Amino acid sequence: MKKWIIIALCICLAVSVTACSQRGDIKESEISQSQSINTNPSIQSEQEAKSDESVSSDDEIPLAYHADTEKYYDYFRENNYVGMLLRNETGGKGFSDAEMASYALCELIKLSGGIYDNAVGFPKEDIDAVTEKYFGATIKNYENKMSTVISETGNIASTGWGGTSLALVLKELKTESDGIYTGVFYQFGFSMDEYQSSTKDDLLRGQFDSYRQPSLITIVFEEKTDDNGDMYLRYYEAKSEGEAKPPYEPYQG
Repeated sequence: MKKWIIIALCICLAVSVTACSQRGDIKESEISQSQSINTNPSIQSEQEAKSDESVSSDDEIPLAYHADTEKYYDYFRENNYVGMLLRNETGGKGFSDAEMASYALCELIKLSGGIYDNAVGFPKEDIDAVTEKYFGATIKNYENKMSTVISETGNIASTGWGGTSLALVLKELKTESDGIYTGVFYQFGFSMDEYQSSTKDDLLRGQFDSYRQPSLITIVFEEKTDDNGDMYLRYYEAKSEGEAKPPYEPYQG
C-alpha cells in the first residue's frame, strides 16, 4: 500500500514540474518578443513621438494658475454679492449702511440655503453678526435704500432688489506689514446663462476676448479664519476704477 502511495506522489510531482516548465517557457518567449519590439528603432521612435504629442496637448496638461489668483476667484464666485459693496457711496472709504445691509442680507440668504421671505426678514442680531464679521462694524440706520425694518417684529428685510453674477480675476496684489491686502481685480458681469464650464479657465488664463469688457476694482481686505477653520475676508474698502485696458494680465506673483 505504501508503495502505491509513493508511486502516485512521484507521478503528481512530475506533472507539476512539467507544467511549471511549460509556463516558464511561455513567459521567457513573451519577454523575448517584448524586448524585440521595444528595441525596434522605427517603432520606438513612433512611440516617443506619440508620447511627445500627448505631453504637448492642452487636454493632457492640468492648467496652472497662481495659487492666489485661483483662490480669490473661487472665493468671490462663492460670495458673489461682493458686488453690493461697489456702489462707491462712500468714495471707496469704508462702507455705507445700505452696502453693509445688502451684503448681510445676501449672506444670510446663502446661509439659509436660499430660503427667504421678505415679509419675515432676518433678526437684527443676525444682521449685526454678519456686519461685525465682514466689516468690523454695525449698521447705524437700518432704514435705507437697501433695507427696511419690519415694524411688527423689528426684523430687517430688503427693500426689493436683485443681485448680479460676477467673476473677479486678480490683477495686482500688495501686502502691507500689518497683514492688510490691497487687490486690484478685473470684474466681469454675467447673466444667469452666460457663465459656462470653460469660463474659469478662460478668465484665469487671460483669454477675455469672448467676454464682456471688464472693469477694474480695488478691494482692501484682511484674510481671517472663522470658527470652522474656513478662510473669509474682512473688507475695509472697495472701489470701482473704471474700464480695464488691454493687455489683460492675471496676477502671476
